[in-house]
Amino acid sequence: MRFALAVLVLAASLAVTAPAHAQSERFRGLWEGMFHGGRGDQPMALTVRPRCATGFAGTLYQEGMELGSVESARIAGDSLTFSVMGYDIVGIATGERMAVNLTVRNGQTHQFEMTRTSADTTRLPARTGSPRVSSRLVRETAPDSVFRAHAPAKGEAVSIAACVQKGTLLLVGGGATQADLDRRFVELAGGGKARIVTTPTAAIDDTNPASLERWADLPGLGHAPTLHTLSRREADSDAFVAPLRQATGVWIPGGEASWLLDSYLGTRTERALIGVLERGGVVGGTSAGAVVWASTLMSFRQDTASRALQLMRVENLMIGDLHGTGFALLRNVSIAPHMDAFHLEPSLRRMVAEIPGLLGIGIDEATALEVHGDVGRVLGRGNVTIYAGGIDRPPVVLKEGARYDLVHRKVL
Repeated sequence: MRFALAVLVLAASLAVTAPAHAQSERFRGLWEGMFHGGRGDQPMALTVRPRCATGFAGTLYQEGMELGSVESARIAGDSLTFSVMGYDIVGIATGERMAVNLTVRNGQTHQFEMTRTSADTTRLPARTGSPRVSSRLVRETAPDSVFRAHAPAKGEAVSIAACVQKGTLLLVGGGATQADLDRRFVELAGGGKARIVTTPTAAIDDTNPASLERWADLPGLGHAPTLHTLSRREADSDAFVAPLRQATGVWIPGGEASWLLDSYLGTRTERALIGVLERGGVVGGTSAGAVVWASTLMSFRQDTASRALQLMRVENLMIGDLHGTGFALLRNVSIAPHMDAFHLEPSLRRMVAEIPGLLGIGIDEATALEVHGDVGRVLGRGNVTIYAGGIDRPPVVLKEGARYDLVHRKVL
């Protein structure tokens, strides 16, 4: 954030010569631009409503859907700074244009431009996306009997599947791609001899071949065969799982966790993924690609207000949802990715309080929990937070290098 600090120093000096009332008013209205990165170009918008000479309220939007309200807002001269969710943002205005630096907390900084399209603070950007929980495609759903077969019994003790005694789960909390975590994944997969397969089903919601092809080359992972289907029959075929028989590592990008379960829960694909671990390989995933390995997923009622990244609020949490059951290699465990960015502590606390014996694991962005045997080791820049008891028991906060016995619930 050196650049951001330099901007603030410069802005402070400019503020001395600018009329106080003009500092905030010059940013009033709707600003729109295009964010480049992550999953391609994504429209961004910011509403700015001046509150005083140096403050403002507002909302940040992505693809026309609300990301969150502006926090810690400050205007100084030609610059504004604020935070939304897990992002720290600095903007510098030149006339009707604004250069923006968006920093993912514990992650990368992205640069893009915005233009003021209206001075009307009530105007909303056009919606170009849809909440991730809905899908444009027809998707099969696993029978309830498959979910029941994977669900832990009430009060069941935490346990780790035998395949994880031989192989490794690398569970990443989401956010921007991190080179150190990518390197660790490749190392666990065999380094220069790694044979990696990518399964981007959680991120694909169209039939365009290009959507699949762009996942073949992932930063730090090189070119990898992709495995994706919406057909449970295909996922249960020998031909489909053939690439997994030789794989030493499987990478599962983020997106919508239920789409992975729709396609693969209870099929040959699930068994082939377990086979990778049984051969001593690694299965890694970020966000949705991490949570599906627990038995108990966070399920939220769909929010009709179209707040795509604010669906995960404690008042929307559904306890005991049968379809919130994962592959369950980590039994009676729930994983909350984006822990820091999405403020998921209240929801995870409630789950642990209401589900007997549940172990809650919150993973910050740019952070991973590497699970081998019964032990998880923390990697990356953020924290892994463990909720291992009743609502009154304080969580255990683990930083990089810390090791935790998931079964016996203790720091090593």
